[in-house]
Amino acid sequence: MQDQGVGPGELNTRLLQKIEELTLYLIEKDRTDQIQKADLEALRKQGEILKQRIHELEQKIKQ
Repeated sequence: MQDQGVGPGELNTRLLQKIEELTLYLIEKDRTDQIQKADLEALRKQGEILKQRIHELEQKIKQ
């Protein structure tokens, strides 16, 4: 490895840095996934409420 200009210590440092970067990326990705999951669930609930409201209004129109 030393022949290629990168010593074992420097290689380990680079690898640890990359591991840290990827770990931080995954933590942030998990946060955004959780937020999107909560948003999606809220939209699903809103959709169900709107469907029910439409159904109620259609029933009133038919009467």
